Amino acid sequence: MKKYLIIVSLFVVFLGIGYYFYYFDGSLYVPQKEEKKEVHYAFQVQGQELIQTSSKKKEPFIVKGVTLESSQAGFHRRELSIDKDTYLDWMGKMAEMGVNTIRVRAVMDADFYEALAYHNLHSSDTLYLMQGIGIDESMDNSSVDAFDELYLGEWIQNAKVAVDVVHGRKQIWNNLAGNQNYQQDVSKWVLSYVVGDYWNSGMIAYTNHQQSGASYRGNYISARSKANPFEVMLAQVMDELVSYETDKYDWQHLVTFANSPSTDPFLYREPFAAQAPKYSQLDISHFESHNRFQTGLFASYQLLDYHPKLMDYILADGTDLDLKKYQKLNYPANYISMLTAYHKEPLVVLGYGYSTSRGVISLQQRGIDGPLTEKEQGQLLVKDYKAFIDSGTMGAVISSWQDDWSARAWNTSFSTNRHTNFLWGNVQDYDSGFGLVGFRNQKKNHQIDGKKTEWSTEVLLKESNTSLRVDSDEEFLYLSLEKKGLSPDDAWILPLDITGKSGSKSWSEGGVTFQKPADFLLVIDGKENSRLMVQERYDAVRANYLMQTAGEDPYIKPPEVDSPNFHTVNMVVKHNLIFDDIERTPREKKWNPLYPTGKLQYGNGNRYTKNFNSQSDIFFGKDFVEVRIPWQLLNFSNPAFGAIHDDYYQHYGVEEIEIEQIAIGLAKYAKGEHAKMITYPLPTWERPDVEEFYKESYYMLKYAWK
Repeated sequence: MKKYLIIVSLFVVFLGIGYYFYYFDGSLYVPQKEEKKEVHYAFQVQGQELIQTSSKKKEPFIVKGVTLESSQAGFHRRELSIDKDTYLDWMGKMAEMGVNTIRVRAVMDADFYEALAYHNLHSSDTLYLMQGIGIDESMDNSSVDAFDELYLGEWIQNAKVAVDVVHGRKQIWNNLAGNQNYQQDVSKWVLSYVVGDYWNSGMIAYTNHQQSGASYRGNYISARSKANPFEVMLAQVMDELVSYETDKYDWQHLVTFANSPSTDPFLYREPFAAQAPKYSQLDISHFESHNRFQTGLFASYQLLDYHPKLMDYILADGTDLDLKKYQKLNYPANYISMLTAYHKEPLVVLGYGYSTSRGVISLQQRGIDGPLTEKEQGQLLVKDYKAFIDSGTMGAVISSWQDDWSARAWNTSFSTNRHTNFLWGNVQDYDSGFGLVGFRNQKKNHQIDGKKTEWSTEVLLKESNTSLRVDSDEEFLYLSLEKKGLSPDDAWILPLDITGKSGSKSWSEGGVTFQKPADFLLVIDGKENSRLMVQERYDAVRANYLMQTAGEDPYIKPPEVDSPNFHTVNMVVKHNLIFDDIERTPREKKWNPLYPTGKLQYGNGNRYTKNFNSQSDIFFGKDFVEVRIPWQLLNFSNPAFGAIHDDYYQHYGVEEIEIEQIAIGLAKYAKGEHAKMITYPLPTWERPDVEEFYKESYYMLKYAWK
């Protein structure tokens, strides 16, 4: 009897475990035998349109989308820190703006899917999901080709995980943010699966070289004879995805893979192909969807890597396109119209956007010099979306919903700590400012509008009847001067001593001396000429980019530790030039240009005024002027910990040291003046104390979309 009870108990336990892994965990799956059964779907490709078959009228579905990142200010994106209430609030704001689609690049935390279901069940403004499927970056940049068992296996496994997640039948163990239990079925609100993001062109080229002759014919999706080997791999991944979802859940969804100008189907003349570079092609028309696949494939393109010279070098080889017709148009109508003419499938712009960061990566964005304001961001987003629709697309997705403090641009990454950059707002980082939603300190309210109302701090220094106050938050160091009769005609020098390793007690050009060795000079000189200057020894760009900007080795003859020479702070940017004969081009023409990011922009930073300028650095009020300086301009690598750059010429690059205070001084901008200096203790924090705010661009899109 005991043996019988033991056997029955073990049977029940194993049955329960099996049921758990089959239904809740999703990892136990046995394919069913082929049989005719009803397959559910909510969208379908018909010609060059996406049709919403779940609606009564079966109308074309035009995407008005935003990309939602997993990041939140103060947390690494892998911490998945956004809770259900925040998701719900954001989804409500998205719906108010007119958004009908959310794109996520990879599987999100369980709270996201629960929030999506709750919103759609309680709102008349349904939000549909473009579920991204990604792969670890280290794998994508490894030395294997795409048919390697680990690489291809990870793609197929991640695709199946995404399917189980949207159907609410997945348990993910040992996630970086803890265990995730996905029990909310959102499959009826899924618009499509999106395989990949920005592809590694080297991986594509290497695979095509190593695996020539590869082919694939699947049950639902096959690679056509024109497909290159990497496309063959993609066909297998997408077919496995559709097969898994059809067999396990009796559901099918639209499928696409992310494409972009760097991997578009076209060929380009040699100078562009070599220098852009552009040497790999992906083409959705090289895939065949069988009748059993009832939803279909569509083309999708992200535009954030679009090169401004692209249309000058494109070739019509293998196409029947009239290039001159499209080259006459302006961006983005030129490129997108060409894509919609080339593709027989529907086309969605999967990602486009503009950054409102103070830092830039090129001298111009769409003909606008320097950084974009929130208003300019909104104008471009609205204008581009109209151009996409007029060019025959099925809509577009804005990148992105929120700013990403975890992001790092190529021309600022050398100067910040990659492990802690999410703890502070680096407005000099171009990649962090693409959102319609930003983050700011929720207790301090420095708006750079020339008003004293938010200045409750005590006077740090008083000189010549002028009071200097200093404050700071997670993004900026703030300074204000107050004096009866103060006006833009007055000029002042404020020396800043950041590091004890270098600095000068005098400025040779200005004829001003300082009590302590200064590393930076804040020059307040009217509305057009105010600027932040750096001592040449502590110039981060010189030490790290002199070879790329002037063709010289910065370490052969380093500046003196106490050099009295200062110049405006610069940042290195791209030149975006293509040279027809690069070997004969003078080397100085190939150097990267410099952008004078230390020049302070004048404007009213109060977002509740008609003349609001979100890029305002300085503004004069009555008897008053206030200024903000981004932490990175002062060579802070992590202000949350008080970490700054050490001496570049001792370490041959950027190394960190931590400080507890800086010194700030004040003197009139006139020869013979001497600046007294006093210390300012630096605040530190473990987590930023921030709140979200909606940029001007959000309200402009709301007006245009709603």
